[in-house]
Amino acid sequence: MPTVLTDGQFLGRALWRSQCGDLGVTLTRYGAAEKLPDHRHDRPYFCLVLGGAFREWSPSHEEGCRFGTAILNLSDAPHRDLFSSDGALCLNVDLSEDVVRQLGPSSHVEPAYHRTLATCTRAHTLKGKLNRDSDLATLIIHSIVLDLLADAARSAPSRGARAPLWLAQAEAILGGRLAERLTLRDLAHEVDVHAAHLARTFRKHYGMSVGEYRRHLRAARARQAIESGHRSLSHLAQACGFADQSHMTRTLRQIYGETPSTLRRKARRIADPNAQL
Repeated sequence: MPTVLTDGQFLGRALWRSQCGDLGVTLTRYGAAEKLPDHRHDRPYFCLVLGGAFREWSPSHEEGCRFGTAILNLSDAPHRDLFSSDGALCLNVDLSEDVVRQLGPSSHVEPAYHRTLATCTRAHTLKGKLNRDSDLATLIIHSIVLDLLADAARSAPSRGARAPLWLAQAEAILGGRLAERLTLRDLAHEVDVHAAHLARTFRKHYGMSVGEYRRHLRAARARQAIESGHRSLSHLAQACGFADQSHMTRTLRQIYGETPSTLRRKARRIADPNAQL
């Protein structure tokens, strides 16, 4: 028999809790190689992975979850988890009946998983707000989580609409060659489609232009490296395809509202809340 978690409870070690409007938000740390037994939740919940990785098993599905993975569970389906050697940091959100109704009718009988550039970008933004005890920070967290919930609710029903294989190839090229000067025509030639068709299809599936996606991808790669302790910002800027360190700093500020030094400081604070900064 699976363990039943009631009243918005989550397994793991709670680092921070807050009531953000009608959302009960808990920042939870899971230990290295920790195993969670079969369990289920008596209320719907949402989870966003902010660090580390794990695998989750439900009755008919297995999913690998890592930074930026969003999980929407509107059912009481049982599941179990095995965490990586680094453990994981997750934002768990208890959903009220009103919030679930706002998401619209659902046929989800098992958890729905998705990970996109948008979820990764918002995960980065959330990490910078969680240790701020202010009404503004709470409002921002509430707004971001509601946006993520709406995206997650839309993603599961649309899984049948598969993107063309060449689009996945284009995405892989963009991610693997950040330092290169790559035009839309170059990319279209690589995947053997017309540039206009590539641009339309890309925006349809990713919600932004190829150029915007590449800019966000560079920023996300730079932020991840900075928060992981990368020391040389000038070398990092070059590796991520920015013109120089100033260009990288401007882009990070525009997308995340933070400079590299601020991102590094906040990453240390989340890793060790008692550290002297």
